[in-house]
Amino acid sequence: MPQQPFGEPDEGTDEDGSGFSRRLVLGAGVAGGLAVGTGALDPAEARRKPDGRHTTLARTLVKGPKGKLGYRPIVVGPGEPHIVRNEMVRQLRRRPAPGQRRGILAMGQLTDMHVLDAQSPARVEFLDRYNDPDSAFASVLP
Repeated sequence: MPQQPFGEPDEGTDEDGSGFSRRLVLGAGVAGGLAVGTGALDPAEARRKPDGRHTTLARTLVKGPKGKLGYRPIVVGPGEPHIVRNEMVRQLRRRPAPGQRRGILAMGQLTDMHVLDAQSPARVEFLDRYNDPDSAFASVLP
């Protein structure tokens, strides 16, 4: 094995003698992510019928009547039914049982304002070096 130049650690070894290397930590993170993400949730084990108390089956939010200044408050409106779209699949002649249905889409939405916060672990200041000083927004960006 060729010798490394003085002062440069061998790739994949720990620099401070702690027993941890970047390669070991990254490998453990990938292995943990795969262990958590693969097969952890089985769609067949989901509840067959939602209770409807905290879903749009029971209620929705709609625009209310106009106020004196033209603003509309948000008020509670009627619920929306759960609809199974069988016309989209021609082979189905009967409605499948709830345990036999298979979801084709799942959506997740992150609406937490802490994602934009300076204390968020998702901030990536290391990308600031790619800042575009000729951007139209350069005068208003920090």
